[in-house]
Amino acid sequence: MSKRIWIGLASFFLILVLVLGIQMLNSGPAMAPAPEPELENAESTQSGFHLEEEPEIKAAEEKEPDLETEEIDPETPAELEEAAEIPKEQPTPTETDAQQAAEPPAETRESEEPTSTEEGAKHVTLSVSVKTLLDKEEAINPEKWELVPEDGWIFPAQKVEFYEGESVFNVLLREMKKNKIHMEYVMTPIHNSNYIEGIGNIYEFDCGELSGWMYSVNDISPSLGTSNYLLKEGDTVRLLYTCDLGRDLGFEFDE
Repeated sequence: MSKRIWIGLASFFLILVLVLGIQMLNSGPAMAPAPEPELENAESTQSGFHLEEEPEIKAAEEKEPDLETEEIDPETPAELEEAAEIPKEQPTPTETDAQQAAEPPAETRESEEPTSTEEGAKHVTLSVSVKTLLDKEEAINPEKWELVPEDGWIFPAQKVEFYEGESVFNVLLREMKKNKIHMEYVMTPIHNSNYIEGIGNIYEFDCGELSGWMYSVNDISPSLGTSNYLLKEGDTVRLLYTCDLGRDLGFEFDE
């Protein structure tokens, strides 16, 4: 009887151990990993978050080359333009050859200078004088007398340039302006010429009713106005102040 009891108890304990073992095997993996799934879920959530960030990072990384490409794209035309402009700044052999063909050699230009001078500027001798007033102090207003140069020269005789087709008036006006000498004139339509009223602030009638400005070319007083007398190479032009309609000047009149 006792053997049966012990056998039964042993069998019961064995069965109990097996049942508990089976339960532990079934419940152990289910309960032990219970927190792990949460971690896995958290990790999966975190990993999912990372997975969501990773595309953004990858997208950003993918965009960076695009940005670099966008930065390079504007530079590429600029570089092409610079490359295109280089030949413009540095003339090509063809342009240089064309320039050399257009411009004669230095020796040729120097040899042509006398011809250009002959065709361009020429020279005349010009002077402006009030020497007739030097012995007329009593006949002149004291304020005007102070303007009369001691030697009588407002513009001493010197060679000046003129160009083909220029008149006495053209040269006189240019030289007075160049030397900052006062000059006043008026256009007279009847004679189609400029009439000189004053030079160096000395005007007509300052020495009486017969006083004023006259001019001569090669010691002859032309019948033309200063605007109508065309100059020639080597002419001597004198602007002279007269107190007696030119009779005190000593040159001949062109009739």
